[in-house]
Amino acid sequence: MRGKLLFLAGAAAGYVLGSKAGRQAYEQIRTKAREVWGSPPVQKTVSQAGQVAKDAANLAQSKVSHAMDHASDAMEDASKSDSPSAPSTAATVGADGTSTPPSPDSAPDTNSPGADSTPGSSSGGHG
Repeated sequence: MRGKLLFLAGAAAGYVLGSKAGRQAYEQIRTKAREVWGSPPVQKTVSQAGQVAKDAANLAQSKVSHAMDHASDAMEDASKSDSPSAPSTAATVGADGTSTPPSPDSAPDTNSPGADSTPGSSSGGHG
């Protein structure tokens, strides 16, 4: 209820103040805003901001394209691999387009006990 009363009071105040100011004040504000917008310093700043935005967009597009190329190459390398059940050893591509080589921990450990999966081995449990 309190919110409705505040809204009505604000609307009434705006109506009274707006009608006193009238069309002439609105036209003065509009004319001044157009003068400011059309001024050379403002237009120079707008132009510079547009160029910065274009440069940032081009840089982002380049980085995304670079990352997609790396991801595509990694997918092709993985699909050409002889053992599809082996863990991926492809480089990781970050959001900034740089690639990180696989860590040594990501490679299968063939020297650890239990890594032998041949039939009849003592670690297989089926024998």
